Amino acid sequence: MRLRALRVHDLRRFAGRGVALDGIADGLNLFAEPNETGKSTLFDALQALVFLPHGSSRKEVRELRPYAGGAPRIEAEIETAEGRFRIEKRYLKGAFARVTDLARGRELRADEAEGWIAEVIGAGGQEAGPAGLLWVRQGASGELEGGGSARAEALEAVVAEELAVLTGGRRMARIEARLRDRLEQLVTPTGQARKGGPLAEAEAALAALEAELGAETARLEELQADLDALAGAERRLARAEDPEERARLEAALAEARERQQKAREQAAARDGAATDLRLAEMKRRAAAE
Repeated sequence: MRLRALRVHDLRRFAGRGVALDGIADGLNLFAEPNETGKSTLFDALQALVFLPHGSSRKEVRELRPYAGGAPRIEAEIETAEGRFRIEKRYLKGAFARVTDLARGRELRADEAEGWIAEVIGAGGQEAGPAGLLWVRQGASGELEGGGSARAEALEAVVAEELAVLTGGRRMARIEARLRDRLEQLVTPTGQARKGGPLAEAEAALAALEAELGAETARLEELQADLDALAGAERRLARAEDPEERARLEAALAEARERQQKAREQAAARDGAATDLRLAEMKRRAAAE
C-alpha cells in the first residue's frame, strides 16, 4: 500500500477550512514546513483515519476537534495492487466512513469500510501498529532503538534503501567528482589556498585593499589636521590689520584650501577603497565556501 494524498477539514488549527497534501510519489518524500504550521496535525489525522473507527469518541478523536467545535473530516488516497482507493471518515457529529474504488466507482460504507481498511492496512489495533505503514510520530523516533522488533528492523531497512538510492550510484559519484575538482582549484590537501587559484587571488586582493585602505585612512587624518589649520588661518586673517601679515595669511590660506580640496578627493578615494574592500571580502567568502 502506498499513500498518495492526505486531506483534512475542520481539524484542530484548520477550523472551518481544509488543507491538502497531494502528489505523494514513490520513494522518499520530504514534508517540511516551519513549526506550528500543522505538520503534526496531519500526521495525527492519518493515524486516526487508519486506526480509529468513525463512531469512536475516544480522547484521541475529541482532541482532533477545533476549539471552536466542529466535525473533523479526514480523507486519504492510497494505491494497492488492486488499484487506487479513497478512504474518508468524519468523526463526532454526522460521523461516517466510506471507501471508494476510484477506478470502478464502487463504495463501501460504515462497518464494511472499516473492515476493508483494517484488512488492507493489516493493523492489529492502534497499539500494535500497521504491518504495511511504518510510522514514527513526533518525539517518538527513539522508541524504535534497541527494540529488535520486526517493525524496527523493517523501518531501518526502508530508510537505508531510500537513502542509498539518493546518495549512491553514478549520479552521486558525478556530483562528488565535480565537488572534488572544484575544491582542488581552491585549496591544497592541507586546506591552504592553492597558489594561483581563485581563493588565493581573492585573499591577495583583500590584503592589498586592506593595505590601501590603511594608507588612505592615515592620509585622511593628516588632511583633517590641515583642515583644522585652515579654519584657524581664516579666523586670523579676518582679524589681521597689517598688510604684510595679511598677505602672509592669504598665502597660507590658499595653500590650506588646496590641501582641503585634496582632502575631499582623498575622502572620495577612501570611500571607493572601502567599497572595493567590501566587495573583495564578499568574493573571498564566496570562494572559501
